[in-house]
Amino acid sequence: MRADPGRPLRRVPELGCRRRHHDVRRTLGLDRIDLYGDSYGTFLAQSYAYRHGDSLAALVLDSAYPVRGESPWYPSLWQNGVRALQVACNRAAACSGNAYRRLRDVVALLRRTPRGVGPLLDAIASGGYEPPLRNFLKIDLAISAYLHNNRKPYRRLTRADPGPYGIYRAYSRGDELAVSCNDYPMLWDKHAGEAERRRQLHAAVRKYPQGAFKPFTPREVALESVAGYTECQAWPKPSTLYEPPAPPGAPPPRMPTLVISGELDNVTSPVEAATVADHFANPRLRIARNGGHVPSLYGGRYKARDWVRRFIERHG
Repeated sequence: MRADPGRPLRRVPELGCRRRHHDVRRTLGLDRIDLYGDSYGTFLAQSYAYRHGDSLAALVLDSAYPVRGESPWYPSLWQNGVRALQVACNRAAACSGNAYRRLRDVVALLRRTPRGVGPLLDAIASGGYEPPLRNFLKIDLAISAYLHNNRKPYRRLTRADPGPYGIYRAYSRGDELAVSCNDYPMLWDKHAGEAERRRQLHAAVRKYPQGAFKPFTPREVALESVAGYTECQAWPKPSTLYEPPAPPGAPPPRMPTLVISGELDNVTSPVEAATVADHFANPRLRIARNGGHVPSLYGGRYKARDWVRRFIERHG
């Protein structure tokens, strides 16, 4: 689902990693620790907290995925990306007008082209990485140029760029799919066969509110490459070794928990961060204005780093 090209690899098999964390802590003779997780690391950290909460003095979740209560459509990601286009324009002196209207108009034009809206969806999906204001403004400028018959900025924005995909030390698509296809909710029953999954996917597209991702449609979102639905359809069924990220019926973890989100993050959205916070007994939710994905590490000009330090100093 949420590819992270250009960042340190964040998707590793969750179950074994969780157990290794616990074994390392015990081997080092540590009683209670402070645990920080960002991006997919928040998925792992939540799973650890549900199973080994007594070993945690404090927990920090920076740009968090919910391990419970997530929709397989991940609607807040696309909604926050579309919203961020207008926010970026509103906060840039050189930008004016209605960015959403420009987006709507260019989508109507792109639907008539052979590549459709997929490349634009890919660009929006990556906009939440740092620096998000600049990224979303760049998208809006390319859209505006396209509407004025200048295609070059849009071609540069959407041209094929392998990034780290061919560099095995930087990124593994297999590792990502091993987590995404197994742990994240999908638009079908994971125990179904491939043909049945395909039928369920098409049924989900037909039934989902058609205006949920305006100006895009559920079908366009489902076929977008970053989503990974097409690849996960052929993924093996869960084996008997699979464990859910949070044990069914487990009570909310009680350690002090800081949940951080970037305001313009559409890789893990503020809506998802609020969902995560609601599942903990002692949470604090902080939103970094103008921030993107993992603002405490990649956004040096935000206050998120200070939030983490003060939180650990107080509770760790």
